[in-house]
Amino acid sequence: MGGRSGGGGADSKRKRLWEGERGAGRPRIGRVELEKGEEMEGKIKERVEVIKGCLGVLKVGIDGIVGQLDDFFDEIVEA
Repeated sequence: MGGRSGGGGADSKRKRLWEGERGAGRPRIGRVELEKGEEMEGKIKERVEVIKGCLGVLKVGIDGIVGQLDDFFDEIVEA
């Protein structure tokens, strides 16, 4: 058992060093992921604004068509 605890001690020390290295990199990775998320959020907001603009143009076009159809049916009723 004495040999195992000595070997296990070295292994556990390596494990702690490895975990420490992984832990030290995590804040940086988290920051990078956060920045990517912020960039994506900005791009999504831009796309939403573009879609809103397109829907506004579509609404105006539909209103024009509805007006023309209304006039057309009024002419049919009058004739």
